[in-house]
Amino acid sequence: MALPTLIKRVFTFSLIYFSLCVASDSTQEVNALLRWKSSLQIDQNPSPLTSWSVSDHENVTKSPCSWPGISCNNAGNVISINLTGTGNLNGTLDEFSFLSFPHLSYLNLSKNHLFGTIPPHIGNLSNLKYLNLSTNQLSGEIPREIGLLTHLEVMRLVKNHLDGSIPREVGVRD
Repeated sequence: MALPTLIKRVFTFSLIYFSLCVASDSTQEVNALLRWKSSLQIDQNPSPLTSWSVSDHENVTKSPCSWPGISCNNAGNVISINLTGTGNLNGTLDEFSFLSFPHLSYLNLSKNHLFGTIPPHIGNLSNLKYLNLSTNQLSGEIPREIGLLTHLEVMRLVKNHLDGSIPREVGVRD
């Protein structure tokens, strides 16, 4: 009789623990996306970012998975951010919290009005396979930390104002 009770408790604990982990990831991702959104000037209305919000009566752990431009895996983690061609994102990547997206594999912010430099923290996107920041107004050098993106298969940075060459670290694999 004690064994079924123990199994129920372990199952319940596991379920609660998993729920808290997912909620924590969702909260972190929601907060990071909203913080980055607040740093941008949105040039046109409507914008896909208009619906990126959590109303006062909703819990902040609301998943961003239903937001335009955001795709998630079955666990509810953001794996894709695709805001290409909106043409109305005006700002920098300085407030984009790269550490908040450990599962991100696809990032497409092309054809917007992003300016400033590509932050070195982009190297924290350890699962990134596709990166497209083309057709913006990014400047400076390509950070060598992009070489830390060991899963990167596609990188598009054309039609910006970038200086220098592609860092030696890009394409180097053990």
